[in-house]
Formats: sequence, C-alpha cells, structure tokens
Amino acid sequence: MKRFDGDSNRGRSRLPPAVGSTKSDKDRNIEFRNRIVLDDLRVASTRVSELARYVGLGLATLIYVISSSDGALARAIVKDHRGWLIFLTVCGVFVILLDWAQYLISYWMANNASRRTSDVQKPLYVRGFLFRLRKVTFYVKQFVAVVGVVSFGILLGLIIFR
Repeated sequence: MKRFDGDSNRGRSRLPPAVGSTKSDKDRNIEFRNRIVLDDLRVASTRVSELARYVGLGLATLIYVISSSDGALARAIVKDHRGWLIFLTVCGVFVILLDWAQYLISYWMANNASRRTSDVQKPLYVRGFLFRLRKVTFYVKQFVAVVGVVSFGILLGLIIFR
C-alpha cells in the first residue's frame, strides 16, 4: 500500500479498491492518512518513552557510581552537593517507576478490552479512567526526565565553575 500524496495523481485514489465498500475515494484516503499519522505517533511515543527510560536509568546509575566512588572528586561532589544527588536519584527512580506504571496500565487496558469484545459500540482505548491515567503517566514521565536532565546540567555547571 502506497503512502497518500496529495500532489501527485490528483483525482485518482492511491488506495486499492475496497471490495463491497460504499465509501468514496476521499473517505478512504482520509482513513489511510489517519492510519499513517497514528502509526507515526505510535512510533514517536515509543521512542520518547525509551529515551525517558534511558534517562531515568542513566541518572540512577550515574548517581550510584558517583556516590560509591572512592576518588577525591567524587567524595567532594558527594560532600558539597548531596541534596542535588538525592534529587537526581529520585528523578531517575521516579521515571523508571512511571515507565513501569505505564506498562502496567496498558496491560490492564488490553485485558479489559479483551473481555469487552461483544460490546462493539464502546471505544476500547479512548475513554475511561485507565486511559487518562496512562496518558498522565506518559506526560509526567517525560516532564520528570527533562527536569532530571536539566538538573544534572545545573549540577555539572556547579561542579565545573565552583
């Protein structure tokens, strides 16, 4: 199936003909474009979630390494910036917990959807408490990851320019 291109082949459908379909070419093209947009959104949100997960794991690991190191610089950082290190560790662990919660909520949503297969009229994923909770965990996870990275940058600045 080819991607819809509005400029080329104007007036002709780029979609294969639907057997027994009463939809017009325009309706099928709109559905096709919407499907592409949703696929792109799914890929982008997956990558953003992976990056936030890596940031959380990186923050927690980096702070652990600094805290457990015996070097003079590491000891000075721990002594002078203990509060920053604790804050960064909390950010990293919180991102990891939010990521886990998002997966758990998605599992519950899929489980609920599989039990409601007979009720075709109700949308399975776009409404309800679990959907909103999953969305909140996604956005809070991204926010905490950004706060952690910015805070780490500030900490590096404090260490370098002290």
